[in-house]
Amino acid sequence: VTPNDIIFTNGDVLGNSADPVDIKAFALSKLTYALLPGWNWISFPNNGPILSDIPQLFSDLSLIEFDQFESLTEFASINSSSNWMGNLDTVVVENGYKLYVENGGSFDYEGIFEDPNTHAVQLDSNWNWVGMIAEQNLDINTALATLDPVTGDLIKSQKRFAVYDNSFGWVGNLRTLVPQEGYLIKLNGHLDELIYPSSISSVPLNTLKSTTQPALASLN
Repeated sequence: VTPNDIIFTNGDVLGNSADPVDIKAFALSKLTYALLPGWNWISFPNNGPILSDIPQLFSDLSLIEFDQFESLTEFASINSSSNWMGNLDTVVVENGYKLYVENGGSFDYEGIFEDPNTHAVQLDSNWNWVGMIAEQNLDINTALATLDPVTGDLIKSQKRFAVYDNSFGWVGNLRTLVPQEGYLIKLNGHLDELIYPSSISSVPLNTLKSTTQPALASLN
């Protein structure tokens, strides 16, 4: 609730018609992550204080030495004393991350889903690790609608990819972006800004329409 200094008192009245008190209530939601052994590309669409506490965020996992969490520019890993070390100490919803867990496992955290318009993702030329700020699956054209792509721009999930072609649009086997997954976007010599839609109907994976596209070789 904001303002956060309001204390509930039974029968109390705040403000009046001439000077109302604007109160906003936010619903916490829990996100659960099922991790495979090895690398997992993930993101964190809900915001919350726990994103500034890496040890607490991953406290449900049975981590061992050399398990690692990294962004494009920072990293943290488990040392021989089972403690986190490194310069990655805060998660932001705009970024994508890679988490290596030798034994797999699962964890969850609580946070608030905020308007994607307040979390614009600034994209540089070359590679960007981006989060998926949405509450439901989005088809690739809807998710990336604010981009001004050029031929050769590329987006990859951990297992799928799509490349942009001026004649065909996004071409490849990545058709849907999924919340909690992380993505790599490579821009072909330009800058851009990605803002996910604030509200849109969900796109179930099994109802996507097929389109005719030229074949592409899989990228490693």
